[in-house]
Amino acid sequence: MSSLKQKYFRGHRIKIQNTMPSYMSHFECGCEAIVQGSYTDLCGKTDTPPEYSLLLLTDEPHSSSWYEENQLTLIDKNRDKGEEILQQYKEEE
Repeated sequence: MSSLKQKYFRGHRIKIQNTMPSYMSHFECGCEAIVQGSYTDLCGKTDTPPEYSLLLLTDEPHSSSWYEENQLTLIDKNRDKGEEILQQYKEEE
């Protein structure tokens, strides 16, 4: 089991950093998102360091995985509000 604890949890609103390393150049960046879960939460396996699946809050919201923890910044820890957004997105699918 990893000694690293995850920093973000389902429903947290975060901001993705403005640039990505070259191996992640196909990832969207510079936008806000809601955490859907960590790799551990969603797949049941410990990830070191934690990586996250996100609902990207763009013109057309969509999911993307696996963002690294150090690429994210918490902007709203109100997980209930974030969960409402996740549920709304789920209903629209």
